[in-house]
Amino acid sequence: MKATSKYLSPDDLTRIRESVNLPRLIAALGLRVDKETPAGEIWVHSPFSADKTASMHIQPDGKWYCHASNQGGGVIELYQAIHGGNCYAAGRALLNLRVCDGGASNQAVAVGVDAGKAKENKPKKTSKQPSLLPYLKPHPEFTRRGISEKTRRALGCGYLSETSNSPLRNRLVFQIRDAEGKVISHIGRATSPEQESKWFFYAGFPKQDHLHNLDFISGNAEARAIVAKFGLPIVEGPFDVAKLYEAGIPAVATFGANLGPAQVKKLKTLADQIEGLRLLLWFDRDQAGQLGTQKAETLLQEAGPPFSTFDWDQSFPQAADHPTSIPDNVKDACDIEVTTLRAMRRQRLI
Repeated sequence: MKATSKYLSPDDLTRIRESVNLPRLIAALGLRVDKETPAGEIWVHSPFSADKTASMHIQPDGKWYCHASNQGGGVIELYQAIHGGNCYAAGRALLNLRVCDGGASNQAVAVGVDAGKAKENKPKKTSKQPSLLPYLKPHPEFTRRGISEKTRRALGCGYLSETSNSPLRNRLVFQIRDAEGKVISHIGRATSPEQESKWFFYAGFPKQDHLHNLDFISGNAEARAIVAKFGLPIVEGPFDVAKLYEAGIPAVATFGANLGPAQVKKLKTLADQIEGLRLLLWFDRDQAGQLGTQKAETLLQEAGPPFSTFDWDQSFPQAADHPTSIPDNVKDACDIEVTTLRAMRRQRLI
């Protein structure tokens, strides 16, 4: 594909549809595969509803239909249905995810680069990577979210300048570490609406196999003691983890409202290692979070580690004789004030 304009054309979208590598797309979108038929049709669990039996099938040509939600389309429509946006934004996001084969992945990785000059972009391996920590700086978004400079430095996150050559440039970057604390990848949150994807993951990184901040829990005696006493919150994103850390509450994140079997296995191992550990499933208050909660509850029930689910509608005393509740416009843990989080912790609600 030759793309010399900063915009995709309808022909570009057609070539993207024809060149998407389905296994890589499924991994990038975090879909949970149930089975693949001899004809090459893939059945996955619906990302739109809490199905117990896989209800969405994807054909070899990328066309899909979800029986649970009665919707379907092609690969671009699938990205739109999960993440929103128009078809051109979805096409650019698919290119950035490096899920296209042949010409589409190699020649149009960055729209605006002439096809004859583009270099092959290979997926990043999930082995140890250099830390970007020396290059990460403060950013007003951390302050706006109530995350201090002390917490930012402790968790190894920050802003990567737009002058960097990294694809994470001009984003708020978080490290992803393995159980031993080695940096295996990075993810970046957009800082402006013009950026193609809200979150950037390196292609090939299996986010459904990892838990953000798990190494801090397993390798820190103080954190282990805290979660043994109060439980371990499982939230959606790195910002949620950072805000809870600010309040003195260790937590892990799933990189979205989709708890996968490999993540459940890691949680089960941790529960076996920390006597009396109870998990707190705490996804966002929006529709995706609530659907993800239902599916996660099923997986946790099957796996066995004790858990409870966060009640967004509960009331609690933040001060003596002054019951309060979480405002309806607050949709995730990061939006809750630190003082409120600490009050809820005193009541053992988190």
